[in-house]
Amino acid sequence: MRHVEAVEARAGMSREDMAQVTELLAEARKANALHVLGEQQRLELNAGSGGDFLALLERDGETCRITGYAHMHKVRSAGGSALSGDPASRGTGWEVQVVLHPQSSSPPEEATRRLLRAAAEHVRRRGGGWLGYWASAPTASEEDLAAELGLVKSREIYQLRRPLPVKEGEVPGARDVPAIRHFIPGSDEQAWVAVNNRAFAGHPDQGGWGVQRLLTLESEAWFDPQGFLIHEREGRMAGFCWTKVHPDEEPALGEIYVIAVDPDFSGRGLGRGLTLAGLDYLATKGLSVGMLYVDETNEAARRLYGSLGFSLHHVDRMYSGRF
Repeated sequence: MRHVEAVEARAGMSREDMAQVTELLAEARKANALHVLGEQQRLELNAGSGGDFLALLERDGETCRITGYAHMHKVRSAGGSALSGDPASRGTGWEVQVVLHPQSSSPPEEATRRLLRAAAEHVRRRGGGWLGYWASAPTASEEDLAAELGLVKSREIYQLRRPLPVKEGEVPGARDVPAIRHFIPGSDEQAWVAVNNRAFAGHPDQGGWGVQRLLTLESEAWFDPQGFLIHEREGRMAGFCWTKVHPDEEPALGEIYVIAVDPDFSGRGLGRGLTLAGLDYLATKGLSVGMLYVDETNEAARRLYGSLGFSLHHVDRMYSGRF
């Protein structure tokens, strides 16, 4: 018999359980060729600190090996806006991502159903509230399962890709790339956070950053200040394009990780120029594919990226409801 065991990682996840979850995530990533946890969720899991996440584990009834993992991440409204695109939601709720071991003998639909029901029960036990379920490139069965649980589509994020390099004359209009410098760790954090939070005011993921969150990412192995491009005007930071390399993907990917222009400098074509600067930098790393994420509702950004030769690779979709 199989069972789902809910534990809080900081208080109850053993070293062996952590090792098994890490292995599960690696195997799932190789099998699915998609990121199986978001950046914040992965950092939470690696840190093992409680409060903002809960781990739900499914074990094989015979071997007790972990064959399914659900990461429940506590989310709060950014700047008082609707939580993660849910117009009926305010305050605090939960987002959940489900990852299954590719060699699990349990049918994926059944395992996902058990983990999602456990997530909903966790919300109910804490007085009820909002739950959002993220699915990458969702299948018809996942659509049906969401509907069965009373969850409705509330948000979509598109992953877009294009070939590198961007050749001269390939994109319409002048190929104007603004003057850039590289991010300086220990010096630029406060200014960057201010610009980021102004540009993404009210955004459920990118808004409301603090310096500590940025410092945490600076300590990651992938962080490269040379790929963190800063544009200045009038003696201040006017915009930036932060890139990230994914060498373990097939093919290796260069990501426009975060890009923004201070609202005081909007309407001057800086977004287009900074995107090109980021793609140019990624091409110098020998990468042949550029990638970025954009919200379905951000039509202006989608038009810009379409004009720069990006096309849809897959959709990450959130289904949400109250329990």
